[in-house]
Amino acid sequence: KFFMTTHPSINKNKGFFLMEVIIYSALFSIMMGGLIVIAYQLSDNTSDLARKVTTQEELNFVTKKIEWALTGVTEINTPTNNTSHKLSVNKTNFNQNPIIIQLDQSSGDIEFCINSCSSSNNFSPLTTKNIKVDDLTFEYLPPGTETPAGIRVNIEINGVKNNFTKYLKI
Repeated sequence: KFFMTTHPSINKNKGFFLMEVIIYSALFSIMMGGLIVIAYQLSDNTSDLARKVTTQEELNFVTKKIEWALTGVTEINTPTNNTSHKLSVNKTNFNQNPIIIQLDQSSGDIEFCINSCSSSNNFSPLTTKNIKVDDLTFEYLPPGTETPAGIRVNIEINGVKNNFTKYLKI
């Protein structure tokens, strides 16, 4: 009897510990749910960023390769007076003419060939399977009174467009 009369507070706080556990468990669950949402968003943003970086790298590579092909051109074989998915040029002091860059519309690849380009087996892809080439067009720009002949290039890869004009001193 003595023991029960000296500790009457034990009976009063009997449910308080249970309420604390429920509240802390709820707070912990909310925090963990938020962390899972944040981790998913970070993962999703990382894959989007990787896709954008790959697209930009491929676009830069193709652009530089086309600019190289158009530097020092002595003759434009294709296109001569219109727009085409194929560029064929001869370069100065380059013994492997012609240089051909084209869009293979069946595979969606941008292809490159030098010298013997009579067969489709001689073409090498400039782009990888990691991207989708939406468009590649070459437009011949005839010489004007103030400007030399040129080629306008339009490239679209994974929805990202790039266009530039290269004027030629033929």
